[in-house]
Amino acid sequence: MALKFVVKQWFFSEKIVQAMVDQKTGRALAAAGQWIRNAAKWSMAERANPDLHSPPGTPPYSHPKTGKALKKHIYYHYSPTLRTVVVGPVPLGYVGDVPRIHEFGFVGTRRLRNRRRRIRKLGGVGEIRLVTTTRTVMADSPTGRDAVALQDTSTKAVYAHLRTPAQVRRSNELNEALYGALWMLKPVNFPPRPYMRPALASAKEMLPKFWATSVAAPAAA
Repeated sequence: MALKFVVKQWFFSEKIVQAMVDQKTGRALAAAGQWIRNAAKWSMAERANPDLHSPPGTPPYSHPKTGKALKKHIYYHYSPTLRTVVVGPVPLGYVGDVPRIHEFGFVGTRRLRNRRRRIRKLGGVGEIRLVTTTRTVMADSPTGRDAVALQDTSTKAVYAHLRTPAQVRRSNELNEALYGALWMLKPVNFPPRPYMRPALASAKEMLPKFWATSVAAPAAA
């Protein structure tokens, strides 16, 4: 009777078996997520020079000031309700989509902030007028035999404290005339440097091992 009871309890009870499956499947999926996350992080070689980029089609480099943020913020999460594990980075960078652009690349135009532009405000300092000067400079002729006179024209701004709304408006107009619009559209062709897809591919051989002992009946008492 004891044997019959154990068999009935552990084999024929759908709820108990399902609980065993859910528990061990959760562990297997969490282990798989951890493996993929680590594989993605290990694929990013560290480089000291921030201007050095990895070849297109390979995982991005990890730089001391910028690249390490991406490498640091890759996470995995197992959902017991959906029985799914999600692995990937969180949004980073000025526009938040740096991880996605690395993974899939980007071709098109980007709206970029003009770093030279300034928004002048009441009480601050800003441009009140532009002064253009022209001077004559001597330079060698194309033949190198004679000197020629060239006109050198330069425009500079005169600055002052902005005390009226009209001065603020005029200052912003002059600032735009000098440095261009506040926002600019710039053509961008950024080739993909995937790191999550190669991590998943490299983990495929390991994934079955995480489920090798997913369901195992407990020893009879």
